[in-house]
Amino acid sequence: MIKKLLLFIMIFAFIPASYAESSAALTIDGQTVSFTEAYIYIINAEQEYADVAKYYEDYLDIDYWSLTYANGMTVSQMIKSDVFDQIKSMNAFYAIALENGLSLTDAERASCRTDAENAYQALSVTDAEKIDIDDLSYVFEKQLLADRMYSVFLEN
Repeated sequence: MIKKLLLFIMIFAFIPASYAESSAALTIDGQTVSFTEAYIYIINAEQEYADVAKYYEDYLDIDYWSLTYANGMTVSQMIKSDVFDQIKSMNAFYAIALENGLSLTDAERASCRTDAENAYQALSVTDAEKIDIDDLSYVFEKQLLADRMYSVFLEN
């Protein structure tokens, strides 16, 4: 079932994609997002819900991903929506950070690289084959800068 979710997200969620350059795999609401960045969020969603889905399937014999909320959306659709929102929010705060002149220090970039390498080592072989370590490091840098900008907004 998790594979069905991933397939659904990958095929249907990113249909409005732009393949103009290899690092810009898709566009979500006008924001260009690399395949690696999108895939990282998908992996996180998969890991976050894996135990719940397994419980529903193994013990209740229910397809967790097709359960329907009161608003008519399935769990799969809601998670897809959440993944899109996370990607959009992070990229928006990253863009605002750049506009405001925020940047990372060399030490912070090095720390992001180390974190990316550790995260890469923790991936399954299948997932690791789909992710470029340099792109992964860049996503960690973007997230750190976006988080910093978000903190500035909270303080104000």
